[in-house]
Amino acid sequence: MAEGVVNGDPARDLWSAETVDGDDGTTLVLRGELDASNASAVTERVEACAGEVVRLDLTGVTFMDSSGLAALIQAQRRLTSGGRRLAITETSEPVQRVLDLAGVAEHLGASGR
Repeated sequence: MAEGVVNGDPARDLWSAETVDGDDGTTLVLRGELDASNASAVTERVEACAGEVVRLDLTGVTFMDSSGLAALIQAQRRLTSGGRRLAITETSEPVQRVLDLAGVAEHLGASGR
């Protein structure tokens, strides 16, 4: 089920989020653009995920700017302060490039593509 859509029409929306619950946590699959228009919503979606470990699959993210990066860092900090952990399990090339340039891939638990 896609959530977080902007316009209500998946064909026109710039991003979507789908949760997949597992035994030890939740995987949040993000698709589309991760930027200032949805950064706070993405942070909220990450925090709302259940489990000790929240995994992010970012293979469907086609664009990420500094606002998107800040949202991921903020989500990671909030999870950590609550005794939970964020792990980026998969990335797209644009996301990996931003994580590498910012030098935060390891800090965010990004395993790369």
